[in-house]
Amino acid sequence: SDLGLKALATSQRPGLKALRAHAGLDGAIAADEVAWKLAPLINASGRLGSALDNVQLLTTDDEAEATRLVAGLVEQNDERRRLTDLLTGDLVAEIDSNPVWQTRASLVFAGDGWHPGVVGIVASRLAERYGKPAAVIAIRDGEGRGSLRSAGGIHLGHALDACREHLLKGGGHALAAGMTIACDRVDAFSQAFEAYVRGLHPGGLSP
Repeated sequence: SDLGLKALATSQRPGLKALRAHAGLDGAIAADEVAWKLAPLINASGRLGSALDNVQLLTTDDEAEATRLVAGLVEQNDERRRLTDLLTGDLVAEIDSNPVWQTRASLVFAGDGWHPGVVGIVASRLAERYGKPAAVIAIRDGEGRGSLRSAGGIHLGHALDACREHLLKGGGHALAAGMTIACDRVDAFSQAFEAYVRGLHPGGLSP
């Protein structure tokens, strides 16, 4: 709201002052500046680090600590971007070089060591690029945490309901969903998800 943006622009809390200084915001702050300059920093700690960093930043009374915490958020955001770009690039190269993916109506990828904090962003990029619903699953200790993003009018909540026998848990809405899956069920889920999407689009979804 306008009141919130005004409060953000004028607050003397050390954490908010440090955020404004890093983003080069002086004076009135527009909603798009929050979305593009401030929100990514705050989101990064939840994806790669701990959301407690944000609590500490917004509650500290120490300006030096606030500056240090913002620097940490910037570092985490840079790492998030690096990991996102790296994984996206690898998966795009796999899709573009393997004709099998051209015939599929959906995209499902899983990998050991992928960071669960970036799989949603990567799935969104793939769904947008290829016009196919995408699931990207980060596997750790035999269990996968996946994020799905929709394309082609596929309701992901309904899709996961249709594939529930292969999941430990999962749910979402039309455009985005999340799931937890045992690593030895990923292939079965991929086939079931593909069958569901293809059942709604018998001719498949073109890239």
